[in-house]
Amino acid sequence: MRKVLKRENELFEEKIKQIQKQYCQNVELKLKSYQFNEDLVDISVIIQVPRKKVHIENFLINPTMNMLDLMDFLISYFNKLNDPIQEFNPSTNYLIIIPWNLEKEIPLIFSKNDIFKEISQYQNIVYHNFDEDFMLRSLIKSKVILMVVGDFKIKSDMPPECVSYNFPGKVQIDYFSCAECGIKC
Repeated sequence: MRKVLKRENELFEEKIKQIQKQYCQNVELKLKSYQFNEDLVDISVIIQVPRKKVHIENFLINPTMNMLDLMDFLISYFNKLNDPIQEFNPSTNYLIIIPWNLEKEIPLIFSKNDIFKEISQYQNIVYHNFDEDFMLRSLIKSKVILMVVGDFKIKSDMPPECVSYNFPGKVQIDYFSCAECGIKC
């Protein structure tokens, strides 16, 4: 009787292994038949604004995001820092797309006076003006660094505003002087 039970148990285990093997083969075939379109998923990037000392990890670029969306994000980001963007000319500000594997070379590139001449030596680094309208995801196939360079100004870059421009007339003060305009009261 034990031999019969042992044999039945072995047959049962063998049948389970066959079913598992067949299931794995079916799943593998199904996965091979499914074609994954990587352009339809978000991709994680790093955003850097070197002149403003900004470094943002794991920013998600979705398939429909364009340059205006990125600009909206930057406006929102600096607003949250209570340092809003004051001046931004899209034609003089650039987005540089740097492949992840060149991260260590970034300090060398940006230590030069003419970064665009330096960038031209790398075939896989591209840059675009902010006034160009295109889908960011069309240029980004893997993790990259998006570097924003240009001459845009945030509130902390601006000279302090003289109190005489917005001084409420009915408030009494003892003394005030402004080094910028020379006003003394």
